Amino acid sequence: MEFVPGPWFSEWLFENPSKAVLQKFVKELERQARALDKIKLDHGQLAGMGRNILVRKDLPVIIDFEKASDNRKCHNLSKIDSFLFKSPYGAIAKRVRVILEVKV
Repeated sequence: MEFVPGPWFSEWLFENPSKAVLQKFVKELERQARALDKIKLDHGQLAGMGRNILVRKDLPVIIDFEKASDNRKCHNLSKIDSFLFKSPYGAIAKRVRVILEVKV
């Protein structure tokens, strides 16, 4: 266990990171989600307001695995992609799309 200093992802995102910084962040978050899927561990709480993702030195740290399961089918990567890009009314997805200049 380790103390991770840094803001929640949702707070950090609205501090206006640059496009390049956010691209690097998203790429690393997707890599971590893919790694969880590969070992068949479903986090269970990666969507929402980004409270289970902290930001340390502009990179993601996934936290709070209390509801994680190796019995559920893994959807970590698809949940992250939906959370970041596809949620039509979500403030997080809207902000990510604006910064990364993603057309809906």
